[in-house]
Amino acid sequence: MNIEELRYLKVRFTNGQERSFAFVPLEGGQSATVYSRLEKLMQNRCLILQEKDHVVFLPFENIESIEVHPSPTASIPTALQVMREFP
Repeated sequence: MNIEELRYLKVRFTNGQERSFAFVPLEGGQSATVYSRLEKLMQNRCLILQEKDHVVFLPFENIESIEVHPSPTASIPTALQVMREFP
């Protein structure tokens, strides 16, 4: 697997710490699949990360923000399309 095939997410916690996790692309890579998984994540109120030898549960109450890179190629239906961020 090439590094280009990897995706990652950055989690910022309410205590100021940050952790980054690489993950393989979702099967099919379709935005509908990504959106469906994101919806389930929001309903569970917990980020669940599965590694080969363990599972990590991160309750949303401890998370300030989650960034997913790269962005899905197609737009997410409920997302506001941002042109740019500025101070």
